[in-house]
Amino acid sequence: MVLPRDPCSILVRPEEAAILLGVGRSTVFELIACGDLASIKIGRCRRIEREEIAAFIARQRNADQRDTGQRVAS
Repeated sequence: MVLPRDPCSILVRPEEAAILLGVGRSTVFELIACGDLASIKIGRCRRIEREEIAAFIARQRNADQRDTGQRVAS
């Protein structure tokens, strides 16, 4: 298992993002491919901003609340 290296780092590898999201590495790549999770390429390396992971979680939470008819906090 890969643990996130430095909790203060701005960018994480897809494997680290998978751990933070509680999903598999292939799911992270699927989210990137369909545009649900933004990433950047540095050379041949793919990296994801920690802020993007937090934003993705917030978008998912808001979508779930809309689907269940709950009020979304502003």
